[in-house]
Amino acid sequence: MSQEDQTALESLEAEARSPEAGLLPVELVIALAQSRAQAKEGRYQEAVSALHVTLRNAYERKALDRSFVQLLTNSIINQSANAQDLAQAQASASHLAAMLDKFA
Repeated sequence: MSQEDQTALESLEAEARSPEAGLLPVELVIALAQSRAQAKEGRYQEAVSALHVTLRNAYERKALDRSFVQLLTNSIINQSANAQDLAQAQASASHLAAMLDKFA
């Protein structure tokens, strides 16, 4: 293994462990085990590539989750502002909260 390959793999493993990556513990264990097995077999490029894909998917999922929460938050604000009375605002907020709970 070249020093470059080892450094790249170590860097990606450290990134995968970071909270910013947002990997679930099971995903992290599987990704690290897979990359280490590939590295052990001398397939360093595959190990680096697999970790890249895992991290990219985690970041994309995190961005989608954030977007969904922002969409629901803005919907609650918008529908509350347009409600005719308190009961309609409460009903609308309750409906949107149920949607958030369903997809959370």
